[in-house]
Amino acid sequence: MVTLLALLSPTAYAHATALLEGLEVQDHALGGVVVEASFGVLWQEPQDHAWHWICHEAVTQEGAVIAPRYAFAADGAVLAVVPALEQAREPGRPVYRSEDRCDWLPVAGLDDVPVIDVAADPTDPARAIVIASDVAGGSGGSIHQSVDGGRTFETVLAAPERYYRSVTHTSTGEVWVAAAWYDAPGAWALHSIDGGRTWREHALPLPAVAAGTDVDADVLLADETGAWFAIGPFRDDQLVHVTSEGVITDVAEPGLELTDLARSSDGTLWLAGNADTYLRLDTTGTTVLEDAPTGQGVQVVGDVLRLALRSRLDGTQLVESTDRGETFTPTFHLSELRPPPVCPADSPVALRCDPLWPALEARLPLAPGEQPDTGTDAPDPDDTADIPPAVEGGEEKARCGGGSAAVLLLPLALAARRRR
Repeated sequence: MVTLLALLSPTAYAHATALLEGLEVQDHALGGVVVEASFGVLWQEPQDHAWHWICHEAVTQEGAVIAPRYAFAADGAVLAVVPALEQAREPGRPVYRSEDRCDWLPVAGLDDVPVIDVAADPTDPARAIVIASDVAGGSGGSIHQSVDGGRTFETVLAAPERYYRSVTHTSTGEVWVAAAWYDAPGAWALHSIDGGRTWREHALPLPAVAAGTDVDADVLLADETGAWFAIGPFRDDQLVHVTSEGVITDVAEPGLELTDLARSSDGTLWLAGNADTYLRLDTTGTTVLEDAPTGQGVQVVGDVLRLALRSRLDGTQLVESTDRGETFTPTFHLSELRPPPVCPADSPVALRCDPLWPALEARLPLAPGEQPDTGTDAPDPDDTADIPPAVEGGEEKARCGGGSAAVLLLPLALAARRRR
């Protein structure tokens, strides 16, 4: 599905030239924040809080359009998955591991396995899980576990009638996986309490849809109470909660394509949907955050709500709210983004990312309030005959194709997230 959308969309740019879109935000174990974006990984160093760019091309083919997925281990190591075997840097080798964010080495045990997602155990840096689905071949999926920090993986479960779609951990190391099947429609929640060695499966309720409509299921969040799953056809998800015993509770029917979910300590749920909408779900009901900027990633840290945004609109990549989503303060603007980290000359980052940085830097937005240096005098305000009409959305939107491109990008932007 992801590859098909990428090939069909006229807005499917290679990573380094992609539209600037934040996909997900989380903390990393070394003490900073990391943003998974359409155009690379944005890594905040804990010492000086500087943001550095790491290109997706460190683990993909040049010109690849599918967005890798990343997992950040408890010891600072990073795992990257390329969900299309032919677009991986070494074709047929879909998963890469880095300890220093310079060298990205293919892992063992997954050659030619169509891996689509990865998760690292937050309690044990030795353990990680990847899931695979052979959608093209129709042969089902498999789950693979690592007990050596993601260096090697072995198969722990394979099923001919399950497409495994997403995986996540709880803060205590339990694992949840979402699965779906289409020939005989079904959806399932899988749960492991031993780090992914053994699994218990629970059937999920399917919404009523027209015959022939695919229904997908994805796990968005898991904690000590269980896990939250989005179930439904494209752009019409239902949100359900599943306990470890298999008790299923309907939570909400937002009528959106849910892309992310966070939960505050008081039980408030924060939903991201359709790549452009944020909602708050609490005891008073569901509320659209009308003043939230446009984006699709959400995180809660203590009392702080953090959103990853569509930065191509005005350059703002992250905002935070401390008043339950009533107001937002920018905390990271793309004008702050710095070159890739200094790496050995023979590393993938030095060989593949450094040459791409000048082109990305040239199209990064200016700092708020900063005016471009055109090298010419300002035009006479009365001489407007040759000035083209303004394009809604600003300079970056005009450069990338305007409103029609933004509309066509929506399915691809959603595909780049963990779901689809």
